[in-house]
Amino acid sequence: MDCKFCKIVSGELKCYKLYEDENHIAFLDISPIQEGHFMIIPKKHGEYIFDLDETEYTEIMKLARILSKKLKDATKAKKIGLAVEGFGETHLHIHLMPINKAGDLDPCKHKRASDEKLTEVYNHLLPFFK
Repeated sequence: MDCKFCKIVSGELKCYKLYEDENHIAFLDISPIQEGHFMIIPKKHGEYIFDLDETEYTEIMKLARILSKKLKDATKAKKIGLAVEGFGETHLHIHLMPINKAGDLDPCKHKRASDEKLTEVYNHLLPFFK
């Protein structure tokens, strides 16, 4: 299997990692919809959130809740949006992004960010995730 996210888990591909535990990694989306947009993935490959067993599902959603509070503090956003669609990559991923008004979750707004911009956002967010 040629899964980019599995390669991130194994360390073969670089990412802007904000969080890691035994079962998950959270890292910046390189084509963000909003500045601060990041993803949470399980380390174990899976494709569909509703195929997770009860424990795995509860664990990743609890983590999304915890990390959303950190993102909200870091960005001062009114809310944190959550999206799970799973078509861009076949590895399950949960998107979390700062939102301040209707339409801020529009996937048509995503564009590839420069390494400089990603580094800037990463350096701003990282202290909130420690």
